[in-house]
Amino acid sequence: MTMSDRLKNPACAPSAKDIARQALHLMSSEDPTTFDELIHLEATNREAVEEPPGCRGTGPAAFLATARWLHAAFADLRWEVHTVLQDGETVVIHTTMSGKQTGPFIEHWANRDDRGMGEQLGWTPPTPLFLARTLLATRRAKAHHLTAAG
Repeated sequence: MTMSDRLKNPACAPSAKDIARQALHLMSSEDPTTFDELIHLEATNREAVEEPPGCRGTGPAAFLATARWLHAAFADLRWEVHTVLQDGETVVIHTTMSGKQTGPFIEHWANRDDRGMGEQLGWTPPTPLFLARTLLATRRAKAHHLTAAG
């Protein structure tokens, strides 16, 4: 039974939480048929304004464009779902997106793990030279502030 068959049959219809989970995991796919089955024609990605133009429309094609954009930027793209909450028709998912950045990626507003990404990229922990420069800059700033105030 396809997703669209399950959505049409109330006895088999998934909950809003199940649909939200499936939509999230759908982003790991690039299968147009699956997007057509799950994503409503009027569905809107509220973050698409910061994404490439093909992602800014509505419906399955726009969501598929977002998935393709993410796949072009990150290899081994996947999501780990931690919590799914529902209040009426609103569903919120606490999740972690993982993947290795292999292509261009313009900043995307989200609650991210910048420290974890920095560690994967070798940016953190900071080098001793960076820490020494930070300490010197802090001392200079404090000295300047005391001189200007006194």
